[in-house]
Amino acid sequence: MFGRPVLWGLQAATLGARAVVGLRASAARRPPPPVPGAKMRVLLVAQYPGRFAGTKYRLAKWGDRLRAAGHEVRLALPMPDRHSVRLSNDWSLRARTEFHLRLLAARTRTVWRAEGYDVAVIHMNSMPFWEYGDPFIAMALKRMVGRVLLDLDDLPVFAGEDEVRPRVRTLASVVDGLLVGNGQILKHLPERPAWFVPTCIDPQEWPVPDRSSRRGPPILGWVGTAGNLAHLRPLAPALAEVCRRHGATVRVISSEPPDLPGVPVEFVRWSAEREVEDLLPIDVGLAPLSDGPRQRCKCGLKALQYMAAGIPVVAGPVGALREIVEDTGAGFLASTTVEWVAALDALLGDPVRRREMGASGRRRVEERYSFAANHAEFLAALWGRPANAAVAG
Repeated sequence: MFGRPVLWGLQAATLGARAVVGLRASAARRPPPPVPGAKMRVLLVAQYPGRFAGTKYRLAKWGDRLRAAGHEVRLALPMPDRHSVRLSNDWSLRARTEFHLRLLAARTRTVWRAEGYDVAVIHMNSMPFWEYGDPFIAMALKRMVGRVLLDLDDLPVFAGEDEVRPRVRTLASVVDGLLVGNGQILKHLPERPAWFVPTCIDPQEWPVPDRSSRRGPPILGWVGTAGNLAHLRPLAPALAEVCRRHGATVRVISSEPPDLPGVPVEFVRWSAEREVEDLLPIDVGLAPLSDGPRQRCKCGLKALQYMAAGIPVVAGPVGALREIVEDTGAGFLASTTVEWVAALDALLGDPVRRREMGASGRRRVEERYSFAANHAEFLAALWGRPANAAVAG
């Protein structure tokens, strides 16, 4: 991917940052771990921009709850959003070089200001993309912060990989414990203290409109990143058939329009400000997911968003989606084209059933997948107390 001179330059910059960070950490004295029940200083270290789902739902919203309870919280973003959004999906040599240098600078600043925090939570990876020696950012934080956790809602791997790299295994061994959104992750990082906290939704932010009086053609819906459109594409034959039969359309909310031959598509460009509003017109939520080691470790956020809005779900029976949908009565699981057509037919042809399944899903979000329902377990992880529940798959 990189020419040799560029690679040498990046290695030199990384080694320089390692030296600066190591010097700062060597002069620090690690405070004791946080005291259960006491007010804490919490450092949240993000891998993605502030508007991205991982940062928003795994870090920022927990930070809001902690602040409301009187704790001091700092969210350390990888770089200003204007740069992070621009560079996140650009894999050119220039963009990767800039991304790495900006991230190095941001992480160095984070460590420089980290002394005295009671706990730090690192989302996904302390310094992604690179295998230049040990995870020096996390190692520095371990010397400066009372307790360090690695938060995982996915496998921290490159695109196309199904197994973590040696550096990630070292990172997991450095931190004091793991926060996992899916217990399957622990199959790749075994024998580490772990707390299971699913990706959570705040039901109060998701109104459930009265869909009993709704008129007009039904709307199927999908929301996700452009990279995940690959999971939607194989559904085109099933979607085309049920849309013909029921006069339905498919609303796709993403950063790029989909390629769905024969399917009547309404493309809505994703917006953080309209995240909730753009989902509410949907009658049935789509959550297809191909099977594989990495997919089994995902946390099913889109299904939870549909459920929070009272929308029934049809999902692939993979990883967390199986538990989220099958155990809640919130919809159906489907693998083959025949199964997808049957599930969508059943929902599109029965508005009462749609409302009943939507209500069931909403209740399950409130009871199991809300921030309030998982607050005690999150605090247990920060404090290092025994987990309140077994790690689930």
